[in-house]
Amino acid sequence: MWTSQAGLPSRERATRRRLQPPEQRAAQLPREAVLRSLAAARHHPLTLVVAPPGFGKTTVITQWWDRLGDQDIGRAWYSASEQEREPVAFLGMVSAALALSGLDCPTEPEVIGGLSVGALLDAILLALDRASGPFVLIIDDFERIDCPPIARLVEALLEGIGPDVHVLLAGRRKPTLALSAWRMQGLVRIIDPDDLALSLTETAASLSLPETSPELLSFADLIQGWPAAVQLYRLWRGRGGERGTLEGFNGRVEEVADYLAEQVFNSLPEDCRDLLIDLSFLEYVEVGLADAVRRRSDSAALLDQAKIQLGALIQHTEAGGIDAYRLHPLLASYAYGELDRHADRLSLLREGAADWLWNNGHYPQATRHYVDAGRIDGFLESFADLAFVELFLSYGTADLRLLLREIPATLQGQHPRIRLMASLVHFKAGLFTEARAMLATIAADTQDYSRSPDGNLRRLEIEGRALEILFDTYMLGRHPDHVATCARITELAHDMPLMWAWCHNATLVVDQFLGRMDLADQDLHNCTLLYEANGVKSFALQHLEMHRILIAQGRGVLHQVAKQAGGIARRRQQAVSGIQDPGLSAMARMGLAIVDYHQNYRLSAADLAAVGLGQFDIGEAWFDHYAFGWQVMLDAAWRRLGIDGVIDQIDRYRSQMRQRGASVFEPLLDAHEVGYLARSGRTDDARQRADENGLQPVISGAVPLAGSRSRSRALQALSLLNLKDGETSQALQLAEQLTSEGRAQDHLDCEIEGLILVALAHEQAERSIDADTAFHAALRRAVPDQWLSPFAMAGASVIGLAARCSTAASPAEMTLLQRLSDVVQAQPARTDPSALNEREAEIIAHIAEGASNKIVARRLGISDNTVKFHLKKIYTKLGVSTRQAAVARAMER
Repeated sequence: MWTSQAGLPSRERATRRRLQPPEQRAAQLPREAVLRSLAAARHHPLTLVVAPPGFGKTTVITQWWDRLGDQDIGRAWYSASEQEREPVAFLGMVSAALALSGLDCPTEPEVIGGLSVGALLDAILLALDRASGPFVLIIDDFERIDCPPIARLVEALLEGIGPDVHVLLAGRRKPTLALSAWRMQGLVRIIDPDDLALSLTETAASLSLPETSPELLSFADLIQGWPAAVQLYRLWRGRGGERGTLEGFNGRVEEVADYLAEQVFNSLPEDCRDLLIDLSFLEYVEVGLADAVRRRSDSAALLDQAKIQLGALIQHTEAGGIDAYRLHPLLASYAYGELDRHADRLSLLREGAADWLWNNGHYPQATRHYVDAGRIDGFLESFADLAFVELFLSYGTADLRLLLREIPATLQGQHPRIRLMASLVHFKAGLFTEARAMLATIAADTQDYSRSPDGNLRRLEIEGRALEILFDTYMLGRHPDHVATCARITELAHDMPLMWAWCHNATLVVDQFLGRMDLADQDLHNCTLLYEANGVKSFALQHLEMHRILIAQGRGVLHQVAKQAGGIARRRQQAVSGIQDPGLSAMARMGLAIVDYHQNYRLSAADLAAVGLGQFDIGEAWFDHYAFGWQVMLDAAWRRLGIDGVIDQIDRYRSQMRQRGASVFEPLLDAHEVGYLARSGRTDDARQRADENGLQPVISGAVPLAGSRSRSRALQALSLLNLKDGETSQALQLAEQLTSEGRAQDHLDCEIEGLILVALAHEQAERSIDADTAFHAALRRAVPDQWLSPFAMAGASVIGLAARCSTAASPAEMTLLQRLSDVVQAQPARTDPSALNEREAEIIAHIAEGASNKIVARRLGISDNTVKFHLKKIYTKLGVSTRQAAVARAMER
């Protein structure tokens, strides 16, 4: 939810004012016929209000907005701007509009800027699906953003909304949407100039003239119901305009409107007229911007005067206690025509606007004005002081993408810091290999960041080194010279504390990867302090909250994971401000599901973990997200599909990561593959793959790409393989190594897994006392956090050990042993006709999250009918008849 507007920065005011209708200062005649048409159209998905400037589109939909409010119908408003001709920017404004109306959508620019198109669209559709009662989304000025990428997003939005949601698009031309099928089915209502034209009765009421008045009849015949011409005529007539001057027109309504615009404009006081001419190239104008553009300090009084003089022909909005003004398109066009005759004056005004916009954080708009003014030098001077890495930490990549769109391509190629910014944008878009290649080229071209055409070598090296750490940490697990590089960045950035935080954040990821949880905790603490002290908002802080959960998972402290993830989930349900990052919600959902799987060994929990992992943006899920998620997802595949299903799944994961260039995942997936081959009894294949994949060097620490989790999986796989081959001594040695390293690194799950393997090795060697001792030690370590999965994964091989251990077990240990017995005995055969297959389980997991059939279909890339077909089969298998019952029954398994 939005917070108070008090003290909003300029960039947030600019967003906020476009999320509400403009204030109607003058009383407007209710357009009852059009309002009735809009009310009738609401029962279909889409209405298009299409007409040239001056037909009162905004006025009439503002009146409808008020009617919707009176009827307690949910509503959201968004006036589009050209800067949203970019998918994330567009969806971000839609999301913010929905959040302002009370729906649970991301609002904060720093959160939205860090999300992908898919994640944002998913959040929007889910919020609309959960809306209580009918809801209307209004997008005004749509022609400003009508381009193929936005059109495709609107089509996806329309395909995904439910029957109670209605979308209205208003603009000067028909949008380029593929809606022919919808129109044939009567699902689209188009309101055009004929519908918006004023009737004779409405024209008479607007001008306070009798319907039989010769003046009215003559004028109405000229303007053909054009609302803007009526407003202009009323102003002109009120200032003494002579009716006879209109009689010479040949009937072209545009000529009448142009004449009236000129007359009304020229009737203004000279200083007021000059003000509007000077500001005519801008969309919305605040007093501060007006003063900066004109290099004067009298804009406030003149804007107030214009507001009084022009009435409804100058829109007024307010956000954060600051007024903004927008001239009617007909008058703005006339005023700009006057200004355009003086190119030097226009360039000077644009330069003033660019300086003010840049200093107030509107970087893309400022860049456009610098370019249009021919002041590339002014842009480069401003960009030289822009810390774009810090901008990314505060707002994600949205601003960077928009800024790059405004910078001429020739300029981008000449300046290494602009190229660095582009490589960061590529990386966060999932183009990891391309981004790393771009960065390597920049480093070579600048001789390792020691040459730059703008002379700002310090910033160039700081940013280049920072991106090297980011890219390598994601793709390789750590930068080859991480410590020295962080020290160099900190030395160079002695007055830039957010870059210190960047290094702590990168080191946090490395320490997690290497299993150094105490150091990771300290990194997390230091990074949090720096972010908070420097005003960094939720985009960065919420990512640290994810790491807090991952550290608890790395330690294997399940109750702590559940506490932290559960707290996030509860705060989101209560719609507490700031807890709105879909990535953080996905982390909470995934964390709770993983805990459920390890404590209860439910297949449904693995499905929910898969949903959570799948909702991370491609550049937001790091190594540990996959390591913890894959562990339960692969075990669930084993239980459902056997070895062939597991190997297929591992191959899919391997292909995905190779496409990204993320070689850090290879040792982990290799270890899983060997482990499951051994578990299935295919020991020859397992031994061959272990040799081919180099698992022995992994456990000896000779593979830099192998972190703590890869190493523990490799130890477990090789120990199990040796057990299966009867190599008891080697199996025991590896199991003891896994136990020892798990204990030393504070990885409880690895210690438990190692102890179970130690017990099995002793049992195989007929050393029952040693086996019982090791198994009881595993049980004692498992009880506080209710670790069930390591025992259940071992299956029937531990039942004998469990039975012997029960004679000396405590009540808490007996409870866990009984649950283990129940789970092992309840394992369904893979041919069980009532068992859900992988696709059916996937659908149930999405439905459990609250997704509608349409949303499930969009997420999985299938049709609504396919989802319905699977649901029928699910109902039959589970013996239920409703979605809620299917979810409840599936969650029991």
